Amino acid sequence: MDQQLEASTLGMWVFLVTEIMFFGGLFMAYIVYRYWYPDAWAAASNHLNVRMGGAQHARADLQLADDGAGGPRGADRIAQAARSST
Repeated sequence: MDQQLEASTLGMWVFLVTEIMFFGGLFMAYIVYRYWYPDAWAAASNHLNVRMGGAQHARADLQLADDGAGGPRGADRIAQAARSST
């Protein structure tokens, strides 16, 4: 049992470190490119359509709410899994 606890603890730490390295690299790339090319960032921001972005975000939120555990399809999947495990 102690070996399983140590293995799960090590696995969690490895997962956390890899996530920090991955997202740290993404954020660092964002900061570096934003610093190196400020004119390109300013020009690109003029091409953004706020209404379209808001609509896409709302659609994604509704889809996640519908597909998640709280949505109707998610509840059906949970009920089906519970029935099949008994």
